Amino acid sequence: EYMFLTYKTFCEKRTYDKDGHLCFDFIPISFKTEKQNDLEIRQITFSWTQIYQDGSFFENTSTITDVLYKDKLINVQYQADTDDYKWHIEDYNRLLYSIKFEEDSDLDKPNKIIWSDKL
Repeated sequence: EYMFLTYKTFCEKRTYDKDGHLCFDFIPISFKTEKQNDLEIRQITFSWTQIYQDGSFFENTSTITDVLYKDKLINVQYQADTDDYKWHIEDYNRLLYSIKFEEDSDLDKPNKIIWSDKL
């Protein structure tokens, strides 16, 4: 709920002068948390509408995912026009679930993230 409120507040603070558009109709769609092996995955999906001074508007949907592994965190985001969102969300999820961490023996080096090319 906190994450939804954060993005809703971000949306509501948009102005024509500062951002070039207004944001309204913020709708929380889903929130899920899951564990997969040593990973903890937190994901929120929401939609909103942006309207510009010329009257044009865009309906958007976004999914934001935090992947936690031990003391490491990566954030993966996907945003698209609401009509196009459904066409790419499966690719986003395949990419997300292909993330693997490789342990380094040298503690001074960060862990490596290995992306699968088998999407």
